[in-house]
Amino acid sequence: MRDSATSGDTVMMPDAALSPKLKSGGGPLPHLRPRSTEELAELLRHAPPTSTYRIVGAGSWPGIADRITANSLIDLSGLHGITEYVPGDLTLTARAGTPLSVIAATTAAHGQWLPLDPWGADDGTLGATLATASAGPLSASIGLPRDAALGITVVDAAGTIVTAGGRVVKNVAGFDLVRLHVGAWGTLGILCEVTVRLRPMPAADRTFAIALPRGARDLATLLSTMQRSSPAPLATELVNAPLAAAMGLPAVDTACVRWGGAAAAVMAAVDDLARTAHLVEIPTSAWAMLRSSEPHDATVVRYSTRPSELPVLWHAITHAAPSDARLHATVARGVVRVMASAEHQAQVIAATAPRQPAIIVERGFQLRRPPTAVDRLNQTIRGAHDPARRLNPGLMDHARA
Repeated sequence: MRDSATSGDTVMMPDAALSPKLKSGGGPLPHLRPRSTEELAELLRHAPPTSTYRIVGAGSWPGIADRITANSLIDLSGLHGITEYVPGDLTLTARAGTPLSVIAATTAAHGQWLPLDPWGADDGTLGATLATASAGPLSASIGLPRDAALGITVVDAAGTIVTAGGRVVKNVAGFDLVRLHVGAWGTLGILCEVTVRLRPMPAADRTFAIALPRGARDLATLLSTMQRSSPAPLATELVNAPLAAAMGLPAVDTACVRWGGAAAAVMAAVDDLARTAHLVEIPTSAWAMLRSSEPHDATVVRYSTRPSELPVLWHAITHAAPSDARLHATVARGVVRVMASAEHQAQVIAATAPRQPAIIVERGFQLRRPPTAVDRLNQTIRGAHDPARRLNPGLMDHARA
């Protein structure tokens, strides 16, 4: 369940107009912090039928709360800790409130990693990463959050505990409830425990910066050359000058390219690209700085197109956005993320309309447009799982013009 939109017939509305009562009065929401799946299920089973809930992991994404018209808050930080880790199987099971940094520290001791790199700092939780399907630069080569999830335990709005998938890489075929919940933003059920697939850490992990050419055609040539390298990069991300400066790099439009694998293979790929481009090696920590670079008060909008059309979309957006906006693009996925004010986002939406990119608002305002077939399918699925809209009401609900 993902909300998508094209730029046609699109209007945006600031969050302040969506839920003024939550923003202006009434005090904090009643705060519920269950410490087990069973306790959460019991809480929901015996709650008044008028109770609605905002679901929170680490609560590190500002702007999301303004869209949720709930009268209670469920804090999942009490559901934390790794419950099972089998290094030989490359699988790990953890409760939803477990920070990604805890998982990273545990798996690194065994030469393994969970290559989820969602936007935000590493104190973000496993459950929130899966619920929002937040996918960072590594998603192009290693996969999306739904590809890492093997099994889940959720509690639905009625307080029923539901288990889907399993704790091994190969599971029995059937309807994939795991993927249904990944990216549903907690509107179909509350993720309580997740089993994920791990990967061996690469022997070599190196990142290089390349200054971007000015023209779209020259950019397309550079990107094509980078993507044809062998081995292919783990991540290739374009960042504009303001974002590069925030990452501690020279303030110029830059491509950040990350290779991982056997040391000899990585060196061969670097040497090959160095014949046609000037590469400067930068610390791998630049990726963490990229992921945590969103200004607290910015609205964030994601524009998607075919990867082959990304250079043209990138140039259209960089010309339409204000000079201080932070932009970056995941090359292999054809995705550009824009961090700017709501007013400036409207300018970018209008400027890119002729190219008809898919538009998804991550935080800051709401798109208003005629419903699509995807919207109707989303609402049908939600109606089957949470007909009373008790879980995160206001999210994943289509806004009509």
